[in-house]
Amino acid sequence: MRDGTHTYKLGRLAEDLAIVKLSTLFNDCVVSQVVNNQHHDLEIRKKEETLVRGICKIQVKSTNSKHVKGTHKFYAAAIHHSKGRRTIRYEKDDADFFLFYVYPEGKFYVFPSEVVNGLHGMKLYVGLPYPSQGKAVYEKYIETWQLIANFLGYTAQEEQTNLL
Repeated sequence: MRDGTHTYKLGRLAEDLAIVKLSTLFNDCVVSQVVNNQHHDLEIRKKEETLVRGICKIQVKSTNSKHVKGTHKFYAAAIHHSKGRRTIRYEKDDADFFLFYVYPEGKFYVFPSEVVNGLHGMKLYVGLPYPSQGKAVYEKYIETWQLIANFLGYTAQEEQTNLL
């Protein structure tokens, strides 16, 4: 049986780490945690934006679950939320981005929502040997914070200033 308390604590810690990372990278933005919303955990917007414009909705997920299947080593990441005993996939408008934090590696994946929509889970290979490049289709999203910068409307020059 899964330890729900442990999973909840890891999820909350991943949210806190995401807030620190986003606040550091985007120091001219407001990053806030959304309370009691099962569809997204964080919101970020430029400080000069009104409260209803330019908001980027972010769902944070985490994993420390390493798996081995044959010669394949990967971290399993779940992409769903619960309603009672049912698991429900995220819908298109629930979040703009998904951040996946892989604890043993200390890395974030930054996924646009269209990459994960409709999926229940993913295999993440960060830091692990994998059998072929074809298996590691999501590795191109490791630490791709510029995707959020683009969403917020930063120009290339502003993006470099913020992300360095």
